[in-house]
Amino acid sequence: MPADRVASDIDAFKEAALSCPLPPAVELIGEKWAFLILRGALNGLQHFEEFQAGLGIARNILSDRLARMVAGGILIGAFR
Repeated sequence: MPADRVASDIDAFKEAALSCPLPPAVELIGEKWAFLILRGALNGLQHFEEFQAGLGIARNILSDRLARMVAGGILIGAFR
């Protein structure tokens, strides 16, 4: 393979990797509580109190993780 083509392929790979949405999403859900919150949401939990009771998580941690997941587009927040 010519050196120019290899360099071009590497540059294309780098550009694609830097614009890929997966690493930020994995960073959001890779943390223990975030993953458990996502699992709870997929299993039907919808309300703050349900997540707190179902996961045994402190209110401040739950609030922070939910806010991050909503800001990151992982969950949709319903604010009243």
